[in-house]
Amino acid sequence: MNAAATFAPEGPLAVMLPGYESRGQQVAMAVAVAEALAKSEHLMVEAGTGTGKSLAYLVPMIQWAVASGKRVIVSTYSKALQHQLVTQDLPLLQKALGLDFSYALCLGTNNYLCPRRLERAEEGGLFTSAEESRQFASIRRWSKRTRSGLVSELDFEPHGGVWSAVNRESDLCNGQECSHYDACPFYAARRRQYASTVLVSNHALFFANLAASELVLPPFDAVVLDEAHSIEDVAADFLGLSVANPQLGFLFDQIHNARTGKGVLANYRAPREFAEPIQIALAECQSASDLFFELVAEHARGPGTTTRLREPDFVEPLLAEPLVLLAERLRAWQQALSLPDERLNEEAKFEVGSFAARCDTLNAALNAILTQSQPNSVYWMQVAKSDTRRARRQPRVALAAAPVDLSDALRLQLFERYAPIVMTSATLTTAGRFDYLRQRLGLGDDVRALAVGSPFDWERQAMLYAPQDLPDPAAKEVFDDASIDRARKVLEIVGGGAFVLCTSYRIVQRAHEELSRALPHLRVLRQGEASRERLLDEFKQDGNGVLVATATFWQGIDVPGDALRCVILMRLPFSVPDEPLIEARMEHLQVNGIDPFYGYQVPQAIILLRQGFGRLLRTKNDRGLVAILDPRAVTRQYGRLFLESLPPCRRARNLDEVEKFFEDFAAFLPNK
Repeated sequence: MNAAATFAPEGPLAVMLPGYESRGQQVAMAVAVAEALAKSEHLMVEAGTGTGKSLAYLVPMIQWAVASGKRVIVSTYSKALQHQLVTQDLPLLQKALGLDFSYALCLGTNNYLCPRRLERAEEGGLFTSAEESRQFASIRRWSKRTRSGLVSELDFEPHGGVWSAVNRESDLCNGQECSHYDACPFYAARRRQYASTVLVSNHALFFANLAASELVLPPFDAVVLDEAHSIEDVAADFLGLSVANPQLGFLFDQIHNARTGKGVLANYRAPREFAEPIQIALAECQSASDLFFELVAEHARGPGTTTRLREPDFVEPLLAEPLVLLAERLRAWQQALSLPDERLNEEAKFEVGSFAARCDTLNAALNAILTQSQPNSVYWMQVAKSDTRRARRQPRVALAAAPVDLSDALRLQLFERYAPIVMTSATLTTAGRFDYLRQRLGLGDDVRALAVGSPFDWERQAMLYAPQDLPDPAAKEVFDDASIDRARKVLEIVGGGAFVLCTSYRIVQRAHEELSRALPHLRVLRQGEASRERLLDEFKQDGNGVLVATATFWQGIDVPGDALRCVILMRLPFSVPDEPLIEARMEHLQVNGIDPFYGYQVPQAIILLRQGFGRLLRTKNDRGLVAILDPRAVTRQYGRLFLESLPPCRRARNLDEVEKFFEDFAAFLPNK
């Protein structure tokens, strides 16, 4: 059976799904994906909300993979979509398609328990606080019954220091030479992945695999990049460099913690002739690290800031020689290791050598950042705000580098290496054109692009309120006062059931305080006061709640039904122009004769605005309002591009029209 027939009114999906409706947009996408697979060509598909895009690419992908004996990978940005694929869509298709295929979820290595490191942590007594010891005891008991070994399976969230002492780390893993190999959860998952037809990953792991010469994931023959509007930013993280002082401190403590006496020196009972020189080298490294990052921080604009580094060698490489010395002394001990148990001796040698290699890797990264030797890259530092509870410690200081223009790297390392690749999202176009993402991702005009639209009746289901009587956001305090007050008036009309999406944590805090005070009859939640999952659960259960949030809630959030009937977008989501990577990208465009505002900032903001807008309607029965309180959407020339990129819904010019819209649908509102 071909892809189109699978989606027919009398097809297998209709049999499996009560109330199934064949959607032309979904069929068009499935046919296009099938054609791309047959021709081994790349494809971009913008699939509007409600299309059912995951089934539209999964059906032809599975049919092609089974027929050809090949393996495919689906990569997503959000955990929510990953979860949907492996718990809903793929199990459904196993039943509906009548095809023999299997699938596996691919997660990063640090999600898995390492039995060897758990054993070493138990022997070494690494944890000194009562809470850490309690958590470790719980993990030890859980390890005896878990099959997956995944941290997400725990019924509590372990402290970072506890889990990082027992999780799998790729460079500390001795693979088949490890005595725990047969019982290792990671390798059990790995075997399932190699036996699977469909792999489900996230973008972070997908690009980590790309950066690690394809050693992280099993080989695959075709790729789907879902939520593809986000891949440039994810790729930049994994094709760049980053070193932070806590990262070094953690490494030093893993080798030997002078305060507790724990670490690999104690685990393998290093003889005094090796232990003392290593401890001296560690002390020199820690002292050099403290001074080095203190000097780095002096060049920052202040605590809690990000500062671009324009000149190389702005501080002395104080860590270079101490890290070389530490690596040399670790390797000297590694060569001399002679434990009675031969298997344990091999594991010890591997682990000690891995710590020496980490010293080399961090030293190389620091050198590349300080000398600014990475081609086509931008460099910056981040200094966290001081934590008064840890006043004696340095604030977190990080040095980083990332490629300015990824188009060539993505073309060479991704699009010319793998084919076919299907890129899909609800937001790939700006004002109906794919030009922006084609350019950012290094795709030529010959790559097929298709927009299949949304099956929703936006004219009937949704209204857009975009007032032009608010102050210009350039007058920050005046605009903040007016926009929060206007948000209050909108919320009074809709009776809650709303997201209030902001572009900074400062506005989140202020809007939450003022709306909580002004609307005591509504429960006003704030991003940061609980985990994202818990906030969403509480929001859905309330039914009339208000959630004030920023970046992570603009996309990848699915709240169907009455609980979300209003989305208030406080500002157009322009990126901060002096953020180093954004600034460097804009400079690069200008040098190449491209207007950075219209060529980068506007289309980037349009895609994020469309993501926020898309939170409103998740099913054909949803109805509601999107309010864009930034007057620039109406008063500025570029605002037309934003509005033209949105679905064709009704427009409200004033709050009276908003009120009338909700009166007409009073029966649909909760408690009305």
